[in-house]
Amino acid sequence: KAALEKYALPATQQWVAVTSGATNYAVLLDRIDRWRRRSNDQVALVTFNYDQLLEYGATTLPYFPGGIQTIDAYTARDEYKLLKLHGSTSWWRMIPGAQYQNGDYSDALGIALEKELPLDDTFMTEQQKPNTTVRGPVTLPAIAIPVVGKSEFECPARHLAALKSAITETTKLLVIGWRGMESHFLSLWTSASPKVDRLVIVDTADGGRVTENQLRTVAKINPTHLHHATDGFSAFIHSDQLDVLF
Repeated sequence: KAALEKYALPATQQWVAVTSGATNYAVLLDRIDRWRRRSNDQVALVTFNYDQLLEYGATTLPYFPGGIQTIDAYTARDEYKLLKLHGSTSWWRMIPGAQYQNGDYSDALGIALEKELPLDDTFMTEQQKPNTTVRGPVTLPAIAIPVVGKSEFECPARHLAALKSAITETTKLLVIGWRGMESHFLSLWTSASPKVDRLVIVDTADGGRVTENQLRTVAKINPTHLHHATDGFSAFIHSDQLDVLF
């Protein structure tokens, strides 16, 4: 029974259990936090991934005791903001006016047939989600549809406000495995007149060049110091290359 329960867990939780929480994210955030405590600076962690590996990494720090249980907890700390711009496997949204009744989603299906589902800015974590085993509000996973050229964010408005504030204040930028293709994200940088002084890109040589081109030409980020780490994420966090950023 215990083994069955273990493998019934979501994949992210299984991975964290197997590694006892020792993920690349945890190692990276530990190193970043050593710098942050010396500099008394602030950090914004921004991801387009749906999984919870970044959350688990963040909870190894002392700023999220008990984990991240609510949507507000992602942006409540001055030291760290954790922003998941395309949603999360642990996030949910409600459909106003629709009711779940004994396994029947007919209300929600009826609304969907007539018009676009009227989702509001109410986001919930798994811990905040209401119990709908018998009847109650209908919830949907808060995840942006994975299509080429995503043009919308899937996160609360207050998270976007925190993102815009962070962009205007960012002087050091670390990019890991991201090609810079989300135009709606890059446009925020363009409008903020970026003041990034140091930029580190972790990717293959070809991928890193694509990212650099997108950041320079679209986001208008032109750092004084630029470093490409091309040996992979694991090699990067165990090397001295992160020191270039600080």
